[in-house]
Amino acid sequence: MKNLDLFAIILRQTKTVHFLVSFVVVFTVLILLIWLVDPNIKTLSDAIWFGFMLVTTTGFGDLTVSSLAGRMLAVILGLYGILAIGFITGVGASWLFEKVRENGSGSVAGMVYQLEHLDELSDTQISKLSDQLRKTDSQFSDSTSKPGNQQKN
Repeated sequence: MKNLDLFAIILRQTKTVHFLVSFVVVFTVLILLIWLVDPNIKTLSDAIWFGFMLVTTTGFGDLTVSSLAGRMLAVILGLYGILAIGFITGVGASWLFEKVRENGSGSVAGMVYQLEHLDELSDTQISKLSDQLRKTDSQFSDSTSKPGNQQKN
């Protein structure tokens, strides 16, 4: 549950919610159009299944479009799905990197390197890294425990 709360905070702080809402609207419109124009997609549930398989790039092949209009709409939906998944992943990674950097760790790579080579660090370095991790954890905990808490960028 804590991960979902953190994800919600990331979406709010980066204002990505608007993009997700637009994605749901575009997805809905395109699957409805595919359902209407393509003879291979016979039910709305088939259209939703086809759209989901297309957007997630799973493509089981159990449903395919056969008309030119259906194929064109499928191309648009597929490209938009790839864009959406990449965009959401990029926003989350950028937000996380920025939060770690704000906490004084210098860089995410440096912090990960220190964690991977913990046995080689001095007591002072371990103490410093521990403080950075504690600060990051408390910041995430504070953000997830206070639903309306949004930090300024």
